Amino acid sequence: MIEKMKKVTFLVTDSEYDRFVEGLRELGVVHVQQLQQGAGSGELQFAMESESRYKAALQSLAIYSKTYAATLPELSQSFTIPEGSLALCEHVESLQARENALLHTIDSLEKHIDALEPWGEFSQEEIRKLEEETGMKVHFFRCSSKFFSPEWTEKYFAIPITEWQKSTYFMTFSEELPSISAERIFLPEGTLNGYCTQLADTQLELQQVRQELVAIDSQYRQELQAGLVEAQNSISLEKVHLSDERVAGGMLRLLIGWTRTDRADDLQAWLDKENIFYEMEDPAFEDDVPIQITNNSFSRLFEPILRMYSLPDYKDIDPTVFFAPFFMLFFGLCLGDGGY
Repeated sequence: MIEKMKKVTFLVTDSEYDRFVEGLRELGVVHVQQLQQGAGSGELQFAMESESRYKAALQSLAIYSKTYAATLPELSQSFTIPEGSLALCEHVESLQARENALLHTIDSLEKHIDALEPWGEFSQEEIRKLEEETGMKVHFFRCSSKFFSPEWTEKYFAIPITEWQKSTYFMTFSEELPSISAERIFLPEGTLNGYCTQLADTQLELQQVRQELVAIDSQYRQELQAGLVEAQNSISLEKVHLSDERVAGGMLRLLIGWTRTDRADDLQAWLDKENIFYEMEDPAFEDDVPIQITNNSFSRLFEPILRMYSLPDYKDIDPTVFFAPFFMLFFGLCLGDGGY
């Protein structure tokens, strides 16, 4: 059913405002209507950005745990976690950035290894010394094995190094670039063993980064969730600060809020205790009343389907109890047809 609401209008002075807003926040029974549409502040922007960062960090950590927790060994070495939920979120983001950098490095190293693997272990420095001593240039080529010509051996001192995937890899010694029907290959400066060692070290570091992310999810997830709640509370508080309208020459602040009818007595008691001027009334026909739906445990299961479309108007009825049995029946018919 749709909860009945009461409209509450508040008038507070500047001196009372902060205490009043904090009291409403602790009471938690009022939805404040935004009067300054489109207004914003630096604090609100920061809180919204923080909320997005917390959500992204929590979602990423859940994926890391699901993907790597069962396959990676536990982190053998201790790691340092910064104090504070926001600093922890920044640490998670830095680990993710490091992971991306390591993945790019691994991709680059694997390409170097693939390029050097047919040639085996050798040093480019030794090749350059050979060129200086002989006055000839060394070039690397590849061609289909069936097109390799013995004439190249006589003319350019072509030496086949290996045959790899139906291709012949060979090098030539000549004063000028040979004019032959083969693909010239430009090799990276490092050595095959050097790149293999770097690859192993990088993969180990990548594993440690992922281990730390999994450990953070299992040990510090609650701290990030607390930071998310704090950011969401800050958003609500900042929206309240932007929801007042100055009246009486700027001496007073006007706020309009909504509370459930069954909670109106508690709100009235608190307002009377704090000596806050207020007016409580039933919603007018033209008011845009916030909707809160309360159903039993069965009908509540179908509320997400209702929210996928739109909530009913305050003056309408809650359709959840009507479409819930029909949707369940329709789903059963579809499932039964799928069985056939």
